[in-house]
Amino acid sequence: MDPLNYLTTYSTTIGAPEVIFLIAHAAMALAGFYYAFVARYSDPIRAASLRLLGFGLFGLGIIGSLSFVLRLSVGGVFSMPIWITIVTLFDIALIIYAVYYALSVYPARQAAQAHSSRNRGAARGGGRQQPSLQSNGTNSSAYGASRPVATTTRRMSRRDRKRKGR
Repeated sequence: MDPLNYLTTYSTTIGAPEVIFLIAHAAMALAGFYYAFVARYSDPIRAASLRLLGFGLFGLGIIGSLSFVLRLSVGGVFSMPIWITIVTLFDIALIIYAVYYALSVYPARQAAQAHSSRNRGAARGGGRQQPSLQSNGTNSSAYGASRPVATTTRRMSRRDRKRKGR
């Protein structure tokens, strides 16, 4: 049988490929729902990327599950294998786009964000420089000489930070 006749012939049998198709699309819909609506990430670029992937997975999972349910309930036109083939082609297109996005678009966005955050810090002067504490002459200790961070106690470190804030 040629492919055109096979794809357009009514078939009411449900075999292993159709059950695998249903299970795969139900799992896609659940994973898509999780990524699109439930998952929260601290990285905004990762959150946007996974939300976009979630919408795609959710949409194709629902379409695949719906086409299987229509095949079982309505029959007729929906029992042709062409519907499963079309949804599978959309699945392959989503996989290709997800791989393209993960390999080229996502790293470019990460690099742009890293470059942007580096430039933002440089534009501000690299942060505010803390002046060293100076002696006011009334006490004999010299605050101008900085000491190593690890040798200070917590109390002294806190006192120094409070003095810097004045």
